[in-house]
Amino acid sequence: MELARNHFEKSWESVTDVSSNHSYDFLCQNGEDALRVEVKGTTSPGDSVNLTWREVDIAGEGAALFVVSEIALEKGEDPVASGGRCRLISPWDATAHQLKPVSYTCKLDWTQGIEVSAER
Repeated sequence: MELARNHFEKSWESVTDVSSNHSYDFLCQNGEDALRVEVKGTTSPGDSVNLTWREVDIAGEGAALFVVSEIALEKGEDPVASGGRCRLISPWDATAHQLKPVSYTCKLDWTQGIEVSAER
């Protein structure tokens, strides 16, 4: 996130971390102009990233995807990340890329099932 913040602070008056209450990480603003930024980090080459449906939903005009790939990760009790290759897609339209669903949320209808006893 720090690399992304540093990049956007060079060209935006305000760069605010909104990740705790929005489905994207930064809101960049210059007066009336705004940019919603999703940040992804990976140790992989960055050919693909995992996105939530909300992250896909914000994509489009006024959105950007900032990816830090090839991160070196020193494993241990306190892992340390370093390096990385920064790339930016802006504007970012998720539908222009190959989206592949990888999980589903299934709201269960328990009228279709029964309760069973599981003994230990």
